[in-house]
Amino acid sequence: MARYLLGRFAGILIVFFIVSVVVFLLMHAIPGGPYNEDKVPLSPEAKANYMRKYGLDRPLVEQ
Repeated sequence: MARYLLGRFAGILIVFFIVSVVVFLLMHAIPGGPYNEDKVPLSPEAKANYMRKYGLDRPLVEQ
């Protein structure tokens, strides 16, 4: 019984990892970004600060 539960738990972890990677890659594949100008106008400095704060200016591998 314990072996079965551990196997199911490991399967859940693998599925969660795969889903999170797919969602991450899809979010980077779609056009636009988290700070679009049409919703809330931001100055270029404010946009750069937000991108730096949340690590969105780093390469995809580092994110």
